[in-house]
Amino acid sequence: MKAVSPEDVYQHRSLQDLSGSPAHSRAVFVLSRASRAEGGYRSTAWTIDLAQTPKPRTRQLTSSISNARSLIVDQAGERMAFLSERDPDRGQQVHVIAFDGGEARAISSARPEISSLLAWSHDGRRLLATQKVAWKEDELDDPEAPRGRSSCATSRTSSTAPASRSATGPDWSRSTPRPAR
Repeated sequence: MKAVSPEDVYQHRSLQDLSGSPAHSRAVFVLSRASRAEGGYRSTAWTIDLAQTPKPRTRQLTSSISNARSLIVDQAGERMAFLSERDPDRGQQVHVIAFDGGEARAISSARPEISSLLAWSHDGRRLLATQKVAWKEDELDDPEAPRGRSSCATSRTSSTAPASRSATGPDWSRSTPRPAR
């Protein structure tokens, strides 16, 4: 048997961020692999329809130009939200892509960046996400330090609505009072 070498890392792929909708047979996942040219890892989003038998087929949804992560399928099983840094000036933002084709579109412009996606609202109009926020507890803390606390925010999927709102209650409404800090 051949000994493992550092070059072997370029032959391996890993499956990450598996997500699906209980009401539908479609699932999404991230396929990640090392990139010799970029000196890091590249991640692409894929879909699989488990209702296709006897052998379900996979289809790539995103390119490896911009990494995809934190995938989440909407309740209707028609589209997927994910995080990607497609514009270095904006950082990692929420994007949505329909399973029946088309380009992904950014639906957030949050600063600081969105950290992860948690859930779609039941009506499919909002997403619950976490965001890293600088926090100063006392005079010795630096609010610009890379550590922070996570907060939750929602992003509306409509292009006519504001991009993000704070969410504090399970109904994710704007009328819910914010918690005291």
